[in-house]
Amino acid sequence: MTTATAQILLQYPAKFSPKVEGGFIVTFRDLPEAVTSGEDEAASMEIAADALLRAAVFYRKSGRILPSPSPCLPDERMVRTLFEH
Repeated sequence: MTTATAQILLQYPAKFSPKVEGGFIVTFRDLPEAVTSGEDEAASMEIAADALLRAAVFYRKSGRILPSPSPCLPDERMVRTLFEH
């Protein structure tokens, strides 16, 4: 017997702050554990999606409830990833 898993689309707002040396630092105000950076916008978005997924896994494994995402502010971008639940 196999256990069915469902995929959930996670969407959280993230702030992409330019670094002095180039690239971006990405932070999620709803998930303070998820902080990452990338060399350009495309890489930062991809790495941010991975950080979001890792934060969701961390919350699940530690028995914590994943907070609901806040509305996206003008200086934020929505980051999306699929989470198997």
